[in-house]
Amino acid sequence: MAKNLVFRKDEVGGDVSINLTPMIDVTFQLIIFFIIVGQIASDELAQLILPRPYQSQVITEEEGLRQPNRVIVNVVSAEKKDNDDPLTAGEAREYKVSGKRINLKYPNAYEDLVDAIKARYIASEKPNEFVVEIRADERVAYLAVEPIMRAAGGVGISKMNLTAEVWTPPEE
Repeated sequence: MAKNLVFRKDEVGGDVSINLTPMIDVTFQLIIFFIIVGQIASDELAQLILPRPYQSQVITEEEGLRQPNRVIVNVVSAEKKDNDDPLTAGEAREYKVSGKRINLKYPNAYEDLVDAIKARYIASEKPNEFVVEIRADERVAYLAVEPIMRAAGGVGISKMNLTAEVWTPPEE
């Protein structure tokens, strides 16, 4: 219980204390209430059953060339050698866009990439459904993928799929 003192000018007041026990009890009861309600609500949610693919959804470059609303950009990574610097291990060597190779050492590589994507985009039947599929292995750094995304965005393409392949070293 709180002590109430009436202060007068000639008297010195005492200590005032507050009992926090009821407030702590209410807090714990609220926590228990929300935990129980959360469990009941999650039990009432519909269970989703997702279909499993029976075969690979990957399409080859030849199939991609036949699909007018898609362009596949493969990022070919540099060869990994044991003595490579870890900073250069994630570099890309070239892009392959619809069968055309774009060497990244070439000064106009970015412009060639934009032109190759734009040519497929213009030739598409439904530009609003056009998709850029970017394929790379896990060693490729984002620095090599980012120009493809910039080029697609510059052309006006907003739908992109990123596909990463787990790299396994060649057996010796």
